[in-house]
Amino acid sequence: MDCTLWNTGFCIFLLTATPLTWAEVVWAVNCGGPAHIDVHGIEYIADPLLQGTASEYGRQLVINRVRMEDQILFQTERFHTDHFSYDLPHLGDGSYVLTLGFSEVWFAEPNQKVFDVQLNKEITLLQDLDIFNEVGFATGLVYDFPFRIADGVLHVGESSTPISRDSITLNFLRTGRDNPKINMIRIIRGTLK
Repeated sequence: MDCTLWNTGFCIFLLTATPLTWAEVVWAVNCGGPAHIDVHGIEYIADPLLQGTASEYGRQLVINRVRMEDQILFQTERFHTDHFSYDLPHLGDGSYVLTLGFSEVWFAEPNQKVFDVQLNKEITLLQDLDIFNEVGFATGLVYDFPFRIADGVLHVGESSTPISRDSITLNFLRTGRDNPKINMIRIIRGTLK
């Protein structure tokens, strides 16, 4: 797996974060699953996406490195046999952090499910992501991506792209080794500090 915009030292794998205040959370989705309020009081909405398949297959598993109260965030998932994307809510100028949560609940060896993640089909966040290779089976994996918006332009690291239609898409791209997927998405206003 290549953290294209960051070296692996900046890929966040810990699932116990500093509690966020309600005002900081812009959007949170339990992908493939129902609404959920996590241990920090963050309200995750039920998955609104109609593309692909919502799966609860992982509900039969205990996901390692995830608090028991928040297991559902890493047990349910959205996947598709092709590319799929989420339209992120309208975000004004400012600094944000996009958090993506994953767990492999099907394959029990590496190189079986490998996919890419992009913003606006132009900025690669994760290239050749192999969840099993990163953390193994039924284990939570979280990445935080700081970004900012200024004057209609999305900036992530050294990359930038204009925002068209006043919308940003989060794209999950099939690479030929099974299906792209996501378990949890969260956006906060502010920085990681």
